[in-house]
Amino acid sequence: MKIGAVVCEYNPLHNGHCHQLAVARQTLGLDAIVGIMSGNFVQRGEMALLPKKVRASAALSHGMDLVLELPAVLTLQSAERYARNAVMTLNALGCVDTLFFGAESPETELLMQIATVLANEDAAWKQALQEGLSKGLSFAVARSEAVKSLLGPASAEILNKPNNILGVEYCKALLRLRSNIKPCALPREGAQHHDAAGTGQFASGTAIRELLLKEEDASAYVPEDLQELYASAPKFRMEKMEKALLASLCMKTPEELCNIADVSEGLEYALPRNAFLAENLEELILGVKSKRYAYSRIRRIILNAYLGITRTDGDLTPSYIRILDFNETGQQVLHLAKETATLPLAKNGAQIKDIPAALNLWQRELTFDKVYQLFLDEKGVC
Repeated sequence: MKIGAVVCEYNPLHNGHCHQLAVARQTLGLDAIVGIMSGNFVQRGEMALLPKKVRASAALSHGMDLVLELPAVLTLQSAERYARNAVMTLNALGCVDTLFFGAESPETELLMQIATVLANEDAAWKQALQEGLSKGLSFAVARSEAVKSLLGPASAEILNKPNNILGVEYCKALLRLRSNIKPCALPREGAQHHDAAGTGQFASGTAIRELLLKEEDASAYVPEDLQELYASAPKFRMEKMEKALLASLCMKTPEELCNIADVSEGLEYALPRNAFLAENLEELILGVKSKRYAYSRIRRIILNAYLGITRTDGDLTPSYIRILDFNETGQQVLHLAKETATLPLAKNGAQIKDIPAALNLWQRELTFDKVYQLFLDEKGVC
């Protein structure tokens, strides 16, 4: 049984995702596809538009066979840690042959070349990176400049695209794990990551989320059978939570914020100070944002502070494999994984009750899911 896997959010699943799944199945000759999906919180520091069970159901109806969930504590991290946690989960399943992913530059060998430099962290790399950081550049920009100095401008340009960045991180995680899973970059079709307008049958997740929130027509960009599901599903609107996030930061001391994941270099002071001045989340982020602090990093920190995800949590790695949903083929994968998995498979908390670290992570996820549900348009299953 040849099994492929993809790290995904499907926030929401759209024509571009369906195309990728179909191409992967055909070109790689896959018998089954496994997805490791963010739950109700996504890596860029937002709540998912649609509940995770709705998104998992959509995936199963359009090419996926088994959906695994990456807990929020492991999701709301930097691209490097997010990719590491997702890849570790798939590697622990023990039966995945290929990890495929969309990329603006779908040249797997080139992405692996960059990943090898980043994974090895030799003296030349460390010096080049430190030079950029000492100039006040953000980590992402400093890293790109370091790659440019070592591998040339073409390689550096690859790290300026969001899907390429994640692809390199997946490759780096596979290298560091010495995993037998082979990476495969697939071309990203249609609209780019944050494009506001669609192209033919494709649009970015950003554009589709805007249409669904405004209850406007997104039928050109999502499968026909999902349109009613998306229209009727409860949705998360960030404006409902903004005041709670601002209030939480206003009440946090710099000492408390120092312990939050990814806080450093004065952010513990800038965040509460700007929270007092801001009327909404956008004002807060713009008040803190600089060339050193990326927009997505600030959003993640704000959400981590609200949820209590700490610096120590950032070092956590997967302690179980959460089964979210599956079809008949996915059940065959799970049957195989019972013999190959190196982490416990769990569809409910009772299956990990004798593993304290895993059970603690599970119970925190239940709490986070309740928080998510409280801010939905209406009560729904999350």
